[in-house]
Amino acid sequence: MAAITRAIGQLGRRYLVERVLQEKPGLHGRVYLASAGSQHYVLKTVSKTDFKYFQDMFSDLRRSPYIRGP
Repeated sequence: MAAITRAIGQLGRRYLVERVLQEKPGLHGRVYLASAGSQHYVLKTVSKTDFKYFQDMFSDLRRSPYIRGP
């Protein structure tokens, strides 16, 4: 499976992948360093099931006054 070079986020942000930071065997083992404008981000490939789990978890944590998020 080839590494990605570009990605588009859910809200339309366009990322340019600069390099692979980590690669593990399997479909969802890559971690990327990417940029969008002058900001840098870490992107990771995950399954749809895992993505939904993390999305739900973040939604629950977002209400906490002790957790900062985007």
